[in-house]
Amino acid sequence: MSPGEAEGGDLFDHRYRVVGKLGEGGMAEVFHVLDEARGGQPMAYKLLKGQREHLEHFQREFEVLSRLNHPNLIQVFDFGLTDSGRSVFYTAEYVKGRDLFKATLDLDHDHLFDLVVQIARGLTYIHARGLIHYDIKPENIVVRDTSDGWPASGTTPAPDLVKIMDFGLTGEERSPGEARIKGTVHYLAPEIARGGAHDRRVDLYSLGISLYHCLARKLPFDGNSTFSVIRKHLETVPEPLRALNSTVPFAWEEFSLRLMAKDPGERPASASDALMDLAARLGRHPELDTKETLEGYLLSARFVGREAEMGLIRGLIEERSIDLVGQRHSSEDPGDHSGSAGAVVLVAGEGGIGKTRLLDESRIFAQLRGVPFLMTECTAGGPPLATFSRIVHAVAAMAGSRSRPASSGSRGRSRLDRLLAEEPALAALLGIEAGWRD
Repeated sequence: MSPGEAEGGDLFDHRYRVVGKLGEGGMAEVFHVLDEARGGQPMAYKLLKGQREHLEHFQREFEVLSRLNHPNLIQVFDFGLTDSGRSVFYTAEYVKGRDLFKATLDLDHDHLFDLVVQIARGLTYIHARGLIHYDIKPENIVVRDTSDGWPASGTTPAPDLVKIMDFGLTGEERSPGEARIKGTVHYLAPEIARGGAHDRRVDLYSLGISLYHCLARKLPFDGNSTFSVIRKHLETVPEPLRALNSTVPFAWEEFSLRLMAKDPGERPASASDALMDLAARLGRHPELDTKETLEGYLLSARFVGREAEMGLIRGLIEERSIDLVGQRHSSEDPGDHSGSAGAVVLVAGEGGIGKTRLLDESRIFAQLRGVPFLMTECTAGGPPLATFSRIVHAVAAMAGSRSRPASSGSRGRSRLDRLLAEEPALAALLGIEAGWRD
């Protein structure tokens, strides 16, 4: 099945049940799916449309997100080849909601402050990891709907409403000579437009433009060409917010314009400083961190002390890595690993020494190199063969995703299919129903 032709109820990779299409851009299509391997958990399935020209960008986005853990950032799960083996995808949490521009229509300023608190927390975390988002704009900030209806005026929003998304441009700070223009032109900081050195304050400029856009319901700088918009970023003073919307409090106008200062030295030094500035103007006292945000810092800290074990596992993965668009495959199916010998690694030890972190990082490393990575856990007192059952289920799904209908000239049912058909007792013991893929 071609993903472009997918309809509700279709199945991607014998695992992801399609609910509907969420959107499409120049690089990727995004679908709302239910992950049947995770008990029907709702997810966003992002499929790369192009091939070589966008693959590195696509991998980079997943790799960056896989190393971040914060309640106000989108979470990713798995990266892999499609069932055809000719494109790649990754899955992320599904966020039902509206982008910041739509969510702030008629939203009172107290609620807007609550959203800005969460945006600032997310940016503080990103910047603490030495990264810059580079594409902060209302479309990349989603406000999750936590009820059947939208929170009414006077109610307190549920926690973790804001999710910052789209990390395809995320990178490190740039020095003169290294910098290149990247971002969305209407939200682009002047120092990026000049091609000079810049730091995390470019995200604060973009946040200022975003807030101006939401409060005025109009972009501060627009034009008939990219050049004309960039020139306004460099030279033009934006029209006062209150001239466009008289209901905007002075504090919000002054704060937005400070973030939009053309000299980065006139902006707050950090996202947390920006939040404290706004809070002081409004007489509010927000918490800079919550229990959940502090856990994010701990869970995404640099993994140390397991270099030897990580090196061993990564070496095994590298020996089996493939070109994700099939350039090193001689078989008809670029996703076919049938000619590769696998490897089994047993990780043992006491609880709390980093086994799960080691395996999670290894899984991501493998997935980004096109290597299937199956993981199970041995637990005392569990059902007989439960450990093997999880592996067999995963192999069964993988075999299904690589199969072709008999009419297309495939080899027919896999050896796993035949084994389970011939040994129904084994299938029952492993918890696999007969005819699981008929």
